[in-house]
Amino acid sequence: MESLAEAAEAAGATPEGREETALDGATDRDEACAIVGEKRVRSDAVTAMQNKMEHLRGRLAKKIDLIEKQRRRWRRARISRCRRVKPRPWTSGASTSTR
Repeated sequence: MESLAEAAEAAGATPEGREETALDGATDRDEACAIVGEKRVRSDAVTAMQNKMEHLRGRLAKKIDLIEKQRRRWRRARISRCRRVKPRPWTSGASTSTR
């Protein structure tokens, strides 16, 4: 058991068993990211969550577009109904006036 601890210390691990890196004292988010040169590479969990959020955001935008298109269609239909006055049977002749 002691030889395992000695081997870990020789490999550069701290007494708590955590390896010392340039990220010591950094936040959990920084520890979840690996730094490769100047570029940050996100961990798989963070990337998966962002992909899921982007997918849901796209679906929500699609639904919003459909609702807006439907509202515009209903508005046009309502306006055209108001402009068109149907002839009443009790009036003489067909009335073509507008409201």
